[in-house]
Amino acid sequence: MSTLMKTARTVIFTIVGIGVLIVIIAWLSGYFESRIEPGREETVAAAVGGPVVEVEVRSVPKIVRAVGTVRAVHETAVGSRLLSHVRAVHVTAGQSVSSGDVLVELDKADLEAKLQQSRASLDAATARLTKARSDLEKITTLSDRGAATQQELSDARRAAEVAHADADGARQTIAEAQAQLEYATIRSPIKGIVIDKLVEEGDLARPGQMLVTLYEPDRLQLVAAVPERLALGLSIGDLVGVELQALDLQCQGQISEIVPQASPASRSLLVKVTGPCPPGVMTGMFGRLLIEDGRREQLLVPATAVRTIGQLQLVQVVSGAHEATGTPPARTERRFVRTGPAVNGSVEVLAGLAPGEKVLAHFPTPETGRVPDEG
Repeated sequence: MSTLMKTARTVIFTIVGIGVLIVIIAWLSGYFESRIEPGREETVAAAVGGPVVEVEVRSVPKIVRAVGTVRAVHETAVGSRLLSHVRAVHVTAGQSVSSGDVLVELDKADLEAKLQQSRASLDAATARLTKARSDLEKITTLSDRGAATQQELSDARRAAEVAHADADGARQTIAEAQAQLEYATIRSPIKGIVIDKLVEEGDLARPGQMLVTLYEPDRLQLVAAVPERLALGLSIGDLVGVELQALDLQCQGQISEIVPQASPASRSLLVKVTGPCPPGVMTGMFGRLLIEDGRREQLLVPATAVRTIGQLQLVQVVSGAHEATGTPPARTERRFVRTGPAVNGSVEVLAGLAPGEKVLAHFPTPETGRVPDEG
């Protein structure tokens, strides 16, 4: 019997506990309070004073934002022509350089030795050429006197020509060694800014390997993917708006190029825009092109007419106002709206109001239910 009572008591406590929990959840959810459905209006009897304003309507351009990236018009990658170890790196990322500045030095001990060897070979070839010319002069004199055969004269001439060719080859070898030695000192081909250095001291550089990348800071462009429909209406030379979010900057640029190939994935064309480069702009930055696509109606109300509660915005819509006398309205309707950006002390209303409607210029304070004094 005691076991049955304990079981019954446990069941009762469990049911009561669940019921209490349901009531608490319903109370926290606001089930027992009067609620206003989103987008619905609540009519409140009021004798609220204060100015009444009509929703301002004006026609503005409809702007489409095309996402893009800042890139350099002229970006240079400097590479190695040699297989050699890196002896020194003279630049870091972000450093400004001038044309001809040394960027990287490669080990050139082998190249210097090769140059010395080529010079020694030239000295030997020059000595052989001098001897061959001297022998040719002697044989020519003897041949004129009949003391040397024609074959001896031909052999002397051929030896002089070979010595002359050897001397020319040695000079070419020296020129090549000097060029190879110059390749060991890698210089900047442009005046610009270092994007990145791709090697460190002691690394082995290979022919064709990129060592440093540079760009010209005064020649930047915004490259954006513009939808086909809009891109086909643009022309080279058109002025368009440019927005750089990181710098909180809006300016104008000029279309310099429209790539004549649409992307099958995004159905867009690449549009390149150039213009005066403001301070702080760097390659790789996020940007947008602001392209006009017709016009739209913009609804504006004073910023003071909107009250924000959490993520909700409300206005007091006026009905029954006496426009001629400006007397307080007979009633107001609290309404939820969705707002956009502020415009010179006003707020754009994206949803919730229609042209011709009127609102209180100052939303009543929650403490008094009245609009604040303007003074």
